[in-house]
Amino acid sequence: METKQLQEIFEAGNRAQFFLMAKVASAARRYEDMVFFMKNTVRAAIKEGDDLTDAERGCLWEAYKNVVNGLREARREVLDEEEVLEKRKEIEVTLKEVNCIPADGSPPSDDLKRNTEADVQVEELDLNATKDIPDGHTGESILVYDGVANDAQTISCDTTISHKSGKKGQGMRNLLAVYREMIEDKICNLCNDLIRLLDDELHAREEETEVFFMKLKADCLRYICEVQTGNARKTMANEVLSIYTAAQDLSKRVFSANHPVRLGLTLNFAVFYVDILDLKEIAVKLSQEIHRHCKQP
Repeated sequence: METKQLQEIFEAGNRAQFFLMAKVASAARRYEDMVFFMKNTVRAAIKEGDDLTDAERGCLWEAYKNVVNGLREARREVLDEEEVLEKRKEIEVTLKEVNCIPADGSPPSDDLKRNTEADVQVEELDLNATKDIPDGHTGESILVYDGVANDAQTISCDTTISHKSGKKGQGMRNLLAVYREMIEDKICNLCNDLIRLLDDELHAREEETEVFFMKLKADCLRYICEVQTGNARKTMANEVLSIYTAAQDLSKRVFSANHPVRLGLTLNFAVFYVDILDLKEIAVKLSQEIHRHCKQP
C-alpha cells in the first residue's frame, strides 16, 4: 500500500493502534508498511513525552532492517549478473577458439583447426551451462553463465541509458549498472531516513536506550558504506568505526556480557571488521572475547 494511502486511512490513529498495525504488517511481511506504522508510533511516543518500550524499539529496527535487507539481497543478485557479463570477452574468445575462428575474425588456418579439434569436447563441457543472448553493442550473440539470461528467451539490449557519471551507453552491462545504482540509492535513502529519526526525533533518556540507538545508527551507516567506493567509503568507514567503538564501550558498562543488545552489537561490529575493513583477526578477537565473558558465571 502506498504511504499516501496509509496516511489518509490511519491519520487519526494513536500510539497503541500504530504499534498493533506494525505487528500486523510484520506478520503479513509488509515491511515497508511496517516502517510507516513504526515511524508514527515513534512520533506518538514523542508527543506523549515517553521513551519507546523495548518492544517498540525492536519493531522499529525490524521494520527498517527487513526492507534494507531485501534491497541488499537484490543488489547482490544484480552484482552476480554483472560479474557474469564481465566474463563476456573471455567467453567470446573461448567460443571463437572452439569454433576454430581466430579472435581477429580472419579465416581459420589448417593448423588452428587441427589444434583445436581435440579440445572441443572439453570446452563444450565448460560452456554447457551457457545461453545465447543478443549483444546490443555488436549485434552478435554472446554467452553468459547461469544467470537471468537462462530464464528469458530474448533480452533487449539496445536501450540507451545514462550512468551517474553522465555517460551514455547500450547493452546489458549498462542496464545492470544503472539498475544496481537505483537499488543502492534506495538503500542509502532508507538508512538515512532512520538516521534522521534517531538524530532529530528520538532522544535516549537512559544509557541502555542510547546503546541501542547507537547500534542502529552504526548498522545503517555500515549498510551505506557497503555500496560506496573510494574516499567516500573510507570516510564513512571511519565514522562507523567511531560509533561502534563508542557503543561497545558504553555497552560494557551498562549490560552484562550475555545481554541480547550487547551480543548483537558485538556481532555486528565483527561483521563490520570483516565486510568493510577486511580485518578478520579483530573480528575473531571480538567474538572470542564475548564468548569468554558469556561462559563466566
